[in-house]
Amino acid sequence: MVQGVSAVFGRTTPLLHWPPIKVYTRDTGRQSFQVMDLLYAQAEANYSWLNWADGQRMLLPRPLNYYVAKLPPECFIRLHRNCLVNRYYVHHLERTDQGGLVYLTTGEALPVSRRRWGAIYHQLQCF
Repeated sequence: MVQGVSAVFGRTTPLLHWPPIKVYTRDTGRQSFQVMDLLYAQAEANYSWLNWADGQRMLLPRPLNYYVAKLPPECFIRLHRNCLVNRYYVHHLERTDQGGLVYLTTGEALPVSRRRWGAIYHQLQCF
Protein backbone atom coordinates (compact mmCIF):
# COMPACT_ATOMS: atom_id res chain seq x y z
CA MET A 1 0.00 0.00 0.00
CA VAL A 2 2.95 2.38 0.53
CA GLN A 3 3.68 2.53 -3.19
CA GLY A 4 -0.02 2.95 -3.93
CA VAL A 5 -0.33 5.96 -1.66
CA SER A 6 2.80 7.57 -3.10
CA ALA A 7 1.53 7.00 -6.62
CA VAL A 8 -1.94 8.34 -5.86
CA PHE A 9 -0.78 11.45 -4.04
CA GLY A 10 2.36 12.06 -6.09
CA ARG A 11 4.44 13.10 -3.10
CA THR A 12 5.89 11.77 0.10
CA THR A 13 3.45 12.02 2.96
CA PRO A 14 4.17 12.21 6.69
CA LEU A 15 2.13 9.01 6.95
CA LEU A 16 4.86 6.99 5.26
CA HIS A 17 7.15 7.52 8.24
CA TRP A 18 4.58 7.43 11.04
CA PRO A 19 4.69 4.48 13.50
CA PRO A 20 2.05 1.81 12.83
CA ILE A 21 -1.11 1.48 14.88
CA LYS A 22 -0.97 -1.61 17.06
CA VAL A 23 -4.24 -3.32 17.88
CA TYR A 24 -5.21 -6.50 19.65
CA THR A 25 -8.30 -8.52 18.80
CA ARG A 26 -9.46 -11.86 20.15
CA ASP A 27 -9.77 -13.34 16.68
CA THR A 28 -6.42 -12.38 15.19
CA GLY A 29 -4.32 -11.44 18.20
CA ARG A 30 -1.85 -8.56 17.99
CA GLN A 31 -1.63 -6.76 14.65
CA SER A 32 0.04 -3.66 13.28
CA PHE A 33 -1.54 -1.42 10.66
CA GLN A 34 -0.01 1.41 8.69
CA VAL A 35 -1.50 4.79 9.56
CA MET A 36 -1.83 5.66 5.86
CA ASP A 37 -4.26 2.75 5.43
CA LEU A 38 -6.72 4.22 7.94
CA LEU A 39 -9.63 5.90 6.11
CA TYR A 40 -11.46 7.21 9.15
CA ALA A 41 -12.27 6.53 12.78
CA GLN A 42 -15.68 6.93 14.38
CA ALA A 43 -16.58 7.05 18.05
CA GLU A 44 -19.29 4.94 19.61
CA ALA A 45 -19.52 5.54 23.36
CA ASN A 46 -16.07 4.59 24.75
CA TYR A 47 -15.24 2.50 21.67
CA SER A 48 -13.92 3.43 18.25
CA TRP A 49 -14.60 1.98 14.83
CA LEU A 50 -11.47 2.02 12.68
CA ASN A 51 -12.23 1.81 8.96
CA TRP A 52 -9.36 0.71 6.73
CA ALA A 53 -8.66 1.20 3.02
CA ASP A 54 -8.99 -2.53 2.35
CA GLY A 55 -12.61 -2.48 3.60
CA GLN A 56 -11.85 -3.96 7.01
CA ARG A 57 -13.70 -2.44 9.95
CA MET A 58 -12.68 -2.95 13.59
CA LEU A 59 -14.40 -2.02 16.84
CA LEU A 60 -11.77 -1.31 19.48
CA PRO A 61 -12.20 -0.56 23.20
CA ARG A 62 -10.63 2.90 23.18
CA PRO A 63 -12.25 6.34 22.86
CA LEU A 64 -11.67 8.40 19.73
CA ASN A 65 -9.44 10.85 21.63
CA TYR A 66 -6.94 8.03 22.14
CA TYR A 67 -6.46 7.80 18.37
CA VAL A 68 -6.50 11.58 17.91
CA ALA A 69 -3.40 11.73 20.12
CA LYS A 70 -1.68 8.90 18.20
CA LEU A 71 -2.28 10.12 14.63
CA PRO A 72 -0.48 12.91 12.74
CA PRO A 73 -2.59 16.08 13.07
CA GLU A 74 -1.53 17.37 9.64
CA CYS A 75 -3.07 14.29 8.00
CA PHE A 76 -6.22 13.65 10.03
CA ILE A 77 -9.11 16.09 10.38
CA ARG A 78 -11.84 16.05 13.01
CA LEU A 79 -15.10 16.32 11.05
CA HIS A 80 -17.40 15.99 13.98
CA ARG A 81 -17.22 15.22 17.65
CA ASN A 82 -17.36 11.55 16.75
CA CYS A 83 -15.42 11.33 13.47
CA LEU A 84 -11.80 11.69 12.36
CA VAL A 85 -10.89 11.35 8.66
CA ASN A 86 -7.65 10.84 6.75
CA ARG A 87 -7.42 13.89 4.46
CA TYR A 88 -5.57 11.88 1.81
CA TYR A 89 -8.74 9.89 1.11
CA VAL A 90 -11.07 12.91 0.80
CA HIS A 91 -12.48 13.19 -2.72
CA HIS A 92 -14.72 16.26 -2.40
CA LEU A 93 -16.92 18.32 -0.07
CA GLU A 94 -20.59 19.19 -0.26
CA ARG A 95 -22.41 21.87 1.74
CA THR A 96 -25.78 20.91 3.29
CA ASP A 97 -28.29 22.54 5.63
CA GLN A 98 -26.99 20.45 8.54
CA GLY A 99 -23.34 21.35 7.91
CA GLY A 100 -21.81 19.37 5.12
CA LEU A 101 -20.60 16.06 3.79
CA VAL A 102 -17.12 14.82 3.03
CA TYR A 103 -17.01 12.23 0.26
CA LEU A 104 -14.15 9.76 0.38
CA THR A 105 -12.41 8.13 -2.56
CA THR A 106 -14.26 4.94 -1.59
CA GLY A 107 -17.62 6.63 -2.22
CA GLU A 108 -18.57 6.87 1.45
CA ALA A 109 -20.03 10.15 2.74
CA LEU A 110 -19.28 11.40 6.26
CA PRO A 111 -21.14 14.26 7.96
CA VAL A 112 -19.38 17.49 8.93
CA SER A 113 -20.70 19.56 11.82
CA ARG A 114 -21.94 23.09 11.09
CA ARG A 115 -19.41 24.57 13.51
CA ARG A 116 -16.45 22.87 11.90
CA TRP A 117 -17.51 23.33 8.25
CA GLY A 118 -15.55 26.58 7.64
CA ALA A 119 -12.30 25.32 9.14
CA ILE A 120 -12.53 21.95 7.39
CA TYR A 121 -13.37 23.56 4.06
CA HIS A 122 -10.33 25.85 4.41
CA GLN A 123 -8.01 23.01 5.49
CA LEU A 124 -8.99 20.83 2.56
CA GLN A 125 -8.92 23.64 -0.01
CA CYS A 126 -5.40 24.62 1.08
CA PHE A 127 -4.32 20.99 0.79
